[in-house]
Amino acid sequence: MTRKNSISALSVFLIFLIAGYPVQAFSTEKYSAKEWGVIINLSGRQRMLTQKMSKELLLMAAGEHIRAIDVQDNYRELLKSSALFDHILDGLLQGDAELGLRPAKGADVRARLKAIKDMWIQFRPSIDIALTSEGNVDYFKVASQSLPLLNEVNKAVKLFEKKAMRESGKKVSTVINYAGRQRMLIQKMAKEMLLVYLKHENRENLFRSMWMFEETMRALMDGDSITTIDGKKVRLPQTRDKAILAQLAKVRDMWQSFRSLLNDEINEENIIKMSAMNMKLLREMDIVVKMYEVNQDSL
Repeated sequence: MTRKNSISALSVFLIFLIAGYPVQAFSTEKYSAKEWGVIINLSGRQRMLTQKMSKELLLMAAGEHIRAIDVQDNYRELLKSSALFDHILDGLLQGDAELGLRPAKGADVRARLKAIKDMWIQFRPSIDIALTSEGNVDYFKVASQSLPLLNEVNKAVKLFEKKAMRESGKKVSTVINYAGRQRMLIQKMAKEMLLVYLKHENRENLFRSMWMFEETMRALMDGDSITTIDGKKVRLPQTRDKAILAQLAKVRDMWQSFRSLLNDEINEENIIKMSAMNMKLLREMDIVVKMYEVNQDSL
């Protein structure tokens, strides 16, 4: 490198430093396929948490009418969910060794995460009101506010998937994305069932979420195409890993019971059943996502 080029590079470095940009964000070092797997899994978990927090708020509302629902238990779960959303978001931006994350790289990635941060700052006060019991909580407003946050997080996951595919060439990035989306749909369906019970929605959104979950489940197990929200077709290759297939079969069997519950009459008894069943299904689906993340050569 010539002296002139060295001075130019140093000048750019100093400009970024003075402007307050994190220097590591401009590193040209790429993420490994393993790191991308962690990033897509954790950012996908953020999608799930937007719906889980809404569900927990609505369970608190339902608990005012259903004695068997523990309002304090859902309060504690909401506290944990909001703290975890904060933790993962900060980790994606700044890095977190415990989560296996390096600081976000690339202006496009940081801009997308910053947009999530800004929207989370707007959404968080509604959660805090419920957690501090200060004032009345408009549960339905909070539930509707979670959807723009979900959409913003989903944009980030799709960006990460594309960058991972471009850098690693591995199709597993797409599979981790859509397997991870199943976790969100489980919580979204639970939330939508509660909205129907509380007479704030009909079943239309619930049925749409059920169809998306069913289609993705079939594609993951058999290797098939799914239709994205914008109408495009995406093929999910079937895994060769027998352990993953066995875990998918376990989720499918649990889904049959959960689907029957969602299709049944939405009454107090079934809300109580759903409040326990949705978390069991979520835990088993989360195992699937982690298995794809760890076994990236399984396709």
